Amino acid sequence: MNISVEKNLKQKAESISTIVKTCRNGQFGNKSNYYSQKRINPWNDKRLEIINAKYFNNCRVLDIGCHEGYLPIHIFLKYQTSKIDAIDIDTTTLIRAVKRVQIIDKIIKNQNLSDSEINLTLVEKDKILGAVKIYKKYCNKKPILSGITFMCKNIVDLDSYMKTLKYDTIMSLKLTKY
Repeated sequence: MNISVEKNLKQKAESISTIVKTCRNGQFGNKSNYYSQKRINPWNDKRLEIINAKYFNNCRVLDIGCHEGYLPIHIFLKYQTSKIDAIDIDTTTLIRAVKRVQIIDKIIKNQNLSDSEINLTLVEKDKILGAVKIYKKYCNKKPILSGITFMCKNIVDLDSYMKTLKYDTIMSLKLTKY
């Protein structure tokens, strides 16, 4: 291999390594202090008040950067959304979103909760009860899990399946921070 090509490849690899380290240090979001500064009531999102319902009613929606899933849950409950695919690169927050949705579903269906779900419910009481209130106010539709799919994906590097999906509305409201 040519020495200049080899040097160029090495520089690119070092550059990518630097970007990855910078991302992990939080320069491009996911800063620990950002999460601690989030509003107390995630079910009172003012951004949804200014977005026209036509973007959600009977629509297939993609939420990029869904974090813990508050927006897709809220949108699915409040509007007559047909399907929401919610993606995020952070598996930890997605696991929290799925667990929260499972508990909300069980509460709505009057099913018994496991001990770990009861413990999570006690910790996140306001967050979970806020979603149940929205459900009771706007709808008596199918359980949340059947309408929202949480996926761990990098929007920059989508797989072939994701590239075939069609959406009526694509949002990335987490990028607006607060």
